Order: sequence, then structure tokens, then C-alpha cells
Amino acid sequence: MFQESMLVKIAAKEPNYNQESLIAEATKLVIPGTDTRPHTLSFAVAKLSLNPRVFQQAQAVVDQTWQSQGTINTESFKEFSYIPGIFKETLGLYSVASGSNSLEARLEIVIEGQVIPRGTKIFWSMLATTRDPEVYSRPDEFLPERWLYKSKKISQLPMIDFSSGSHPCLGEHL
Repeated sequence: MFQESMLVKIAAKEPNYNQESLIAEATKLVIPGTDTRPHTLSFAVAKLSLNPRVFQQAQAVVDQTWQSQGTINTESFKEFSYIPGIFKETLGLYSVASGSNSLEARLEIVIEGQVIPRGTKIFWSMLATTRDPEVYSRPDEFLPERWLYKSKKISQLPMIDFSSGSHPCLGEHL
């Protein structure tokens, strides 16, 4: 069965892969989501219990969908625009991957007058980033609506919990 798996077929082009390394890669894909999702859900439920306004807004969105469609299914989730805002806000306040993160500058760059040489490791904290009042107004408040965009003219807030660019977290859509 292992020899017939899609993972093996995809990795067959890479000579450094063997059964042990492929199992390790598969484990990296499966295990992280088993703790991050329940923790995020726990924090979201806690924030909803402490914020009746947000809870009532989320309940109204679900109730409205139920009344108009008579069911809740994968198609009706498209109507739940407020719910992803709750999870983005939860991740911003309580990121389960909130340790120090780093990137390496691939080119020399100047940021606010400071020269960052090529090869420099740059570290940041996700929790500090999402609490920056210059980017997120009222950063310590639970405001899921900050993630809702009614107009293309409004620039979206950065959501860095799952990284970005060419190597984002594979669990972002879980």
C-alpha cells in the first residue's frame, strides 16, 4: 500500500526520499492540526462566552441562513461571512503557533532607514504583531468585524498566523 500511495508517487522524483522520510513528512502534515484546531476552537468559544454582542451576531448569521435555506450544509457556509472573522480574530489574539518566527533576508533591504543586510535573520512575534495599534485599531478587543471587507477599496489587514508567500502553512484552511 505504501508503494502505491500518492505521496510516494509524487516524491518518486526526489531521490532523497525513502519510506522513513516520507512517513515523517506525512506525520508533519497530520499531527499539527490535531492540537491547533481544538485549541483555536476553545479560545473562540471562550471569547464568544465573554462577548455577548459577538455571540449574538454569529447566532443571527446562522439563524438567518437556517430560515432562508431551511438547512445548514457545506453550501450554506458561504453565507457565514462573520464566522471566519471570529476565527481570524481568535487567531490574532491567541495564536497557537505564537512562538518567535524568523525569515532570512534574501536581498539587502532598507526598512525605515535601517539597512538589513542580505542573509540577516529577522525574528518577530505573531502575538506582538497582531496587537500593534498602528495596524489593528483597538487590538486588545474582540472585534471579528475588523476582518470583514465590504469594499475592495478597504485594504485587508495582514493575517500572518499561517505565514504567507510561497510557503504558507498547509493547515490554513482546516
